Amino acid sequence: LPLTAYIKSLHDGKLRMLAMFKGMPLHLGKMARLVVDGMDIIVASKRSQTFDIGPFQALGIDVTAYDIVALKSSNHFRAGFTDIAAEIITADTPGLTTHKIEIFPRQFATGPLWPIDAAASYPQL
Repeated sequence: LPLTAYIKSLHDGKLRMLAMFKGMPLHLGKMARLVVDGMDIIVASKRSQTFDIGPFQALGIDVTAYDIVALKSSNHFRAGFTDIAAEIITADTPGLTTHKIEIFPRQFATGPLWPIDAAASYPQL
């Protein structure tokens, strides 16, 4: 994707987790805060879930000052963002994983099975 970016800040990516796994080291590798057409984009040289606001803070960003913050993260981000987000919208993008488990073929499980089948019911125990 060709684009023109301004490098606003850099960081070595050595952080401590703030929410889930609080205090544990997190090494994201070299990180940069890029500005492209007025948008802040955070990039890191190592792949990782986004667990909390630590990477943003390290690069000088207060996420609470933004109307929209988009993350590439499946689920672990919730521990660090639920309390500060007005709303969390999950996007189901193409790839190896999905939040829609009902699309995977069943080989051994027979239905109805919750949460795959919304109509599944179980006897009172």
